[in-house]
Amino acid sequence: PAYTSGRKSALRFEPGVGIKTIGRFRKYPSGVAFFVRKDQFLNEFGGWSTEYSVASGEDADLCFTVWKKGYEIVVDERVLVIHEGKVTSQSKLADWRTHFRANSRQFKRKWFYYFYFPYLARMTTPRHRKAFERV
Repeated sequence: PAYTSGRKSALRFEPGVGIKTIGRFRKYPSGVAFFVRKDQFLNEFGGWSTEYSVASGEDADLCFTVWKKGYEIVVDERVLVIHEGKVTSQSKLADWRTHFRANSRQFKRKWFYYFYFPYLARMTTPRHRKAFERV
């Protein structure tokens, strides 16, 4: 899947020049624009998780699902997307911060091992398991 990041660290006003791969189970790129085949998104990755209320968490969950399945995530810096963060949650939820905190707790519960032990998690993805089986 290709990705344009919404993190402040990726904030820019002109298109970049390259494509970079995001390390597995590290800081995930915040969701702004995802590019993935529809059949793969729905059938292999399970689409957007319904475990989170509107506010946040679905993008992180998708990234961790993609990594767990053994795929890479790339950020294409040549693509420029203008994104107004938190517009949906702030306009629809008076207490969006409460939802944000609840979603954050849910994410950390679901992905505990991968979130708190990313080094070990990177060694247990499908690609790495195959390498261990050959030894």
